[in-house]
Amino acid sequence: MPSDLQLALKHKYVSSPGGKPNINVTSIAKLIDDGKSSAFAGSAVKITRAGGDYRAEWEASGARGTRVHRHFDRYLRGLEIDMLPEDKPLVLALEKFLIERDPEPMIEPEFVVVCEVLCPVCGQYHGYGGRGDVALKIAGERWLIDLKTGKRYAVEHMLQLAALRYGRLAVYDEAGALVETRPMPAFDRTGDLYVTDEGEYELVEYPAGPDAYNAFLSLLHAYSWTRTPEITKLRNAWRKAA
Repeated sequence: MPSDLQLALKHKYVSSPGGKPNINVTSIAKLIDDGKSSAFAGSAVKITRAGGDYRAEWEASGARGTRVHRHFDRYLRGLEIDMLPEDKPLVLALEKFLIERDPEPMIEPEFVVVCEVLCPVCGQYHGYGGRGDVALKIAGERWLIDLKTGKRYAVEHMLQLAALRYGRLAVYDEAGALVETRPMPAFDRTGDLYVTDEGEYELVEYPAGPDAYNAFLSLLHAYSWTRTPEITKLRNAWRKAA
């Protein structure tokens, strides 16, 4: 049976030892479309007309993003990087960021954040979880930063940051079991680090403060409501009748 940490590495989170799985931060944040579905649809049509397989291209892009995140993690830990040729421009952008900004790590990269919040409407606790990329001090300021290798979707990315900022840091023992959660450190600024195939980077600040967090919680409560037994039963009935 996989440990709590192994589950977290597969984007499945628990916020208490032996607790039920929480909802992934990304699943909630992407509920605000922000033009993403239209962009994906247009991209799929363009790739198909050119004779390509858009599913294969998207899967390759996702795998590349995962590798670059892993490279960044190893780079910050002082470990060697074994990269594919197509990853090199993005890694060069990361190197440029580290050289120019000279950040100081605050906590271990690729940390796990979990949280349970009480819904003011239904009176039930709804849990969420996610993985943060880096928490860094840059020029004396404390930054919570997500690494991005794709396009900007400002609202979605801001909601992700807010959820991480106001969650709790998961602590695991040597066996990978969740033993406790701790408060996240305070941050002065939050933003995303975008890296490009031109070997460039841009650190974009997003105001992931209380307002953004309240918006995230509203989406979390709405999402949880759609998964209640009553609504699930209605949804299944509608599908059978269709």
